[in-house]
Amino acid sequence: MEWQIQSLGRQSSISGQKFAPGDMVVSLVYVDLDGQLARVDVLETEEAEVAVEPSSIMGRWKREVKQPGSDQEAKQQAIQSAEDLFLS
Repeated sequence: MEWQIQSLGRQSSISGQKFAPGDMVVSLVYVDLDGQLARVDVLETEEAEVAVEPSSIMGRWKREVKQPGSDQEAKQQAIQSAEDLFLS
């Protein structure tokens, strides 16, 4: 199974609310009903609303949305997201 690591979404997969600096975002990687890997990014307060079977979750991590910055900071966040996935 192949899956390309995705960077943090810009809005909640549940409410559609855009993430703002200081928001805590929970990311889940799981196996969907078709047997494919999928990812959702939601506000920490919305995590209980995610309709995913706990047994299908492959990874979970949480991080704070930072202020927009340089390209280097965005690249560092992408690397951190990948590291968080593998560590979880």
